[in-house]
Amino acid sequence: MEFIRRFNRRLNLDRRGVALFMVIASVAVLVILASEFVYMAQVNQRVAYDAADKVRAHYLAKSALKLSLLRLKAYQHVKDMVGGGAGGGGLAAAIPKGLIDSIWSFPLAFPIPTTLPGMSQAQKDALKKFEDKSSLAGNFTALIESESSKYNINTILAPLGPKAPVQPGTGGKPATPAAPKNPDDPDQNPDDKDKNKTPTVFDADKARKALLDFLQQLFQNKADKDEAFSDLYRDLNLEELVDAIAGWADRTYERKFQGGGSDTIPLKRAPFYSLTELHMVPRMDDGLYNLFAPSLTVSPTPGINVNTMTKETLRALIPGLNDQEVKEFFEYRDSQKEDNLFKKVDDFLKYAQNNFSVFRGSAGEVQDFKDKLAERNVRLVTDETEFRISVTAYVNNVSKQLEAMVTLTAGQQQQQTGGPGQPPGQQGGQQQPGGSGVVQVAPLQPGFPEGESRPDSGLKITFMRIY
Repeated sequence: MEFIRRFNRRLNLDRRGVALFMVIASVAVLVILASEFVYMAQVNQRVAYDAADKVRAHYLAKSALKLSLLRLKAYQHVKDMVGGGAGGGGLAAAIPKGLIDSIWSFPLAFPIPTTLPGMSQAQKDALKKFEDKSSLAGNFTALIESESSKYNINTILAPLGPKAPVQPGTGGKPATPAAPKNPDDPDQNPDDKDKNKTPTVFDADKARKALLDFLQQLFQNKADKDEAFSDLYRDLNLEELVDAIAGWADRTYERKFQGGGSDTIPLKRAPFYSLTELHMVPRMDDGLYNLFAPSLTVSPTPGINVNTMTKETLRALIPGLNDQEVKEFFEYRDSQKEDNLFKKVDDFLKYAQNNFSVFRGSAGEVQDFKDKLAERNVRLVTDETEFRISVTAYVNNVSKQLEAMVTLTAGQQQQQTGGPGQPPGQQGGQQQPGGSGVVQVAPLQPGFPEGESRPDSGLKITFMRIY
């Protein structure tokens, strides 16, 4: 009996140990489940917050775009006023060009920094008050860049070369060529040697050669500064690369260098739509793309802007310049003490004639240079009409980037129907300046009263993406 009692007592003790183990295991499982539930709740909350921040960052980037468009519109309006356009007084000669260009050229940041030198306390308080009342969450930076400072890779195609500038009052059409000169009028023909000169036409071979020279200049500058880069691409044949670029964009071009099985992607045989297409061109890798892309564009620019072009563009535009001439040119153009930006292309050509040794001070050499530009499908301009807007918006830990290509157009004034007593659809007696007296009424637009059309803002977004 004593043995049985001891056995039962030991059995009870063993059972109590099992129960304790089961309780501890159950508590551990409950702790794990509770921790998992808390973790999932935190993750879902963070996902919800991030989704809301993505939406806020998206619209913050679009707000920055609209502010940038407002700056471009202000620039267009001021340029029209000082340049003698609609309502202008011809003040361009009295106002520094750099001052007008600064309307779009300086970066825009929000919140606006209050630590800028020369800012008064009243201005700081006004900015602080604006930020407190603003509904903009987060911060952004918006940069407007000149696209005409870059080389348009599509200029190797004749139809996509720079077009003649549009003149005000022509309804958006290029200016009409001047009437033929009278051969008997000596005032109209100061140079008899040029009166029978044939107009310069586009030469596709020279256009491809110009692209080759441009890429060669970029490559050589990089190779001179980076020994590792020079060793990596010591066997690169840039002629073969340009041959592949021409084969990609021009359906009529017969390639001189065959792929030899390395062309894994069929050639597009159409113009470049995006610069990223260069990745698909044979012989183009990431290293070369990162070198060339910042200096290239596919936007249909009116020409190369001599007031914003880079050193590489200048060297490719005028081969044979030495380092000292390039340095002196940019010191002169970008001087902070004087406004030396060129207001006319002739001003740039005059500077080149007097300061670049390749022209030897000869007007004939400058004229030959202009003819060669026409053959290569290159035009020079001094005013910017093509812009790239780059926006980076941040809301907490979420960022959004926006890129947009914007073109300044010759905005047409809104046309309305005539006054009382006139049938709908007729003009109100207004005449176009310098026109024939007939004003065409624009077609009706939905949401506008009869006889009214949507006004042309003068800004056209040709490309935009948010990512």
